[in-house]
Amino acid sequence: NPYTVGSAVLADAGGRPVLELRSALPAASRSSVTVVPGTAPGSFRLDLSNSARVNQITSPCGPPKPAPAASYDNLTMRRGDPSYAVDAVNAAFGASPMLATARDARADPTVDAQPALGTFAFRSLPYVHPVHTGQITFPLARFVRLVRERPELASVPRYARAADRYLEAAQQAVAVHDPDWRITADGQGSYAFPRGAPVRFDGADAPLNQSLAMGRTLYELALVTGRPDYAAKVVALARSFRGDLVPDPRGSYVWSYAWRRSAVFLGWTLANRPSDHTLWFDGFRSAEDTGHGWIDVAFAVATLSRPVGPPVFTESDIAALAATFTRNLATVDPSGAPTVWDHVDGTGCVGVYDAIAAAWMPLAAWDPAVFDLSPAVFDLSLAVFDARQPPPSAAAIFGCANLVRFAAGGPLP
Repeated sequence: NPYTVGSAVLADAGGRPVLELRSALPAASRSSVTVVPGTAPGSFRLDLSNSARVNQITSPCGPPKPAPAASYDNLTMRRGDPSYAVDAVNAAFGASPMLATARDARADPTVDAQPALGTFAFRSLPYVHPVHTGQITFPLARFVRLVRERPELASVPRYARAADRYLEAAQQAVAVHDPDWRITADGQGSYAFPRGAPVRFDGADAPLNQSLAMGRTLYELALVTGRPDYAAKVVALARSFRGDLVPDPRGSYVWSYAWRRSAVFLGWTLANRPSDHTLWFDGFRSAEDTGHGWIDVAFAVATLSRPVGPPVFTESDIAALAATFTRNLATVDPSGAPTVWDHVDGTGCVGVYDAIAAAWMPLAAWDPAVFDLSPAVFDLSLAVFDARQPPPSAAAIFGCANLVRFAAGGPLP
């Protein structure tokens, strides 16, 4: 899993666990640690590195930079000593590009031991992200609604039985994340990562798109079941997104990747940290990216089109989101070819999210220019895919489906 924390448990020569290292880098399973004798007699050194391409660039179009690496010398497992490996690794967190933390893994910390020499791989720890649950369950819940709202489909036993199974599966999957639901005093909602969960920002609220991906499923389930708890969460999530929308001089909206009330947006220090895996953090205030912003937009359009509770978004809100696509994102590259910017404020680089641009199609009902601009961008991205001759990406297939769907008559009810 490229999105979870990586772990390497170092054992002594007898195979007994001594020290656990964790790295919060993306693609942490591409990390490794080499244990060699330290410079000081009786000590050891840890050399950590990561070879994943995602960590070698500053952005999808940024300049190359050295692969992350870090070394910690003259270490021991003597607690209370300046050389104690756990304290030394954790103290260097802010200066280490490996985002590494350490934990004493000895059954008896009073027994002196050292990790065996050699090179050891990190493994990505398993975790169920709310965003992935939302993306998997949304089509299941949507299928259920389509079948049950259309007599010609509900009368087909095969579809009816499938709808029953899918509804049960979607509800069970969503319930897994109930302990991670958070709501503020003024009614804004979010999903959060529990402290200690094997993710970089454990203990903090999930980014907007990750909560809203769950919101899309909750919306469908609210319509199908009529359950007020689903509807209440949809409204709370809508308030969170609406509260983050900032008017732009171009008549559009801009918003951040991280919820502005979240610790991920604000950052933290060692003294007030919510996280076990990121000991301090300056905050991430970048604008939402095009590849995730469509989730936010699709949620907003759905909740306005057929509210399941008190309306949060207005027609003018959705028109401003349409302007985000037409005025902020849509552009041309230096050759004059149509493309889209990385971020919803029209910054970053171009060409990275062209294939997913068509996912912004729900906004075409408010501004037909969204549809008019998308095919040109999408056709260009398909030409790139064809030239490289890989299998079609999920983004390309999804984009094609969106264009066909709206060209055939607009959004499904």
